[in-house]
Amino acid sequence: MEQRFTKEELEEYYKNSRQYFDNLAKYYLEMDKDYYNEFIAPIYNNPPVTPDEGVYTRHLTLIVGIATALIVLGSLLVMILSLKR
Repeated sequence: MEQRFTKEELEEYYKNSRQYFDNLAKYYLEMDKDYYNEFIAPIYNNPPVTPDEGVYTRHLTLIVGIATALIVLGSLLVMILSLKR
């Protein structure tokens, strides 16, 4: 493994091929500690986040919140209607 990877390539491997990235990290940790500290360790310490991950979380939170509100309102409606009878 004489080839050195750019920061962007390493981030892509981290996101898309984690096992390959981990193997690279192990190799460079043993063979070239300076390269590891400069390029690989920062990715482990502050992993790259894709923009879609935040959007997905917000959408999921909104959907779960709306579903919970509908269930609570439906339950209250059933209780009120059953008390009137």
